[in-house]
Amino acid sequence: MEWRKIICLAKSRKMGGYCIAGKEINSGKWIRPISIRSTEEINSRECMYDTGKEVEVLDIVNIPIEKYKPNEFQPENFLINCSY
Repeated sequence: MEWRKIICLAKSRKMGGYCIAGKEINSGKWIRPISIRSTEEINSRECMYDTGKEVEVLDIVNIPIEKYKPNEFQPENFLINCSY
């Protein structure tokens, strides 16, 4: 597992959760955190700080990444480690 720090530039509703994306601070590359669910949305618990506040656009966020998981249309997908 590794950690990626992004600035959140997009947050929209998707199925029962959210689609979040942003630029990695160090490299400037797009990162779209996804879950193991078939529709890949991030649930509200997975996009929440320890304080209970949800991630918002323009927040700088550390994301626990399990692995790179691109698909044909979204090469920026990274599977999160949902235990954090």
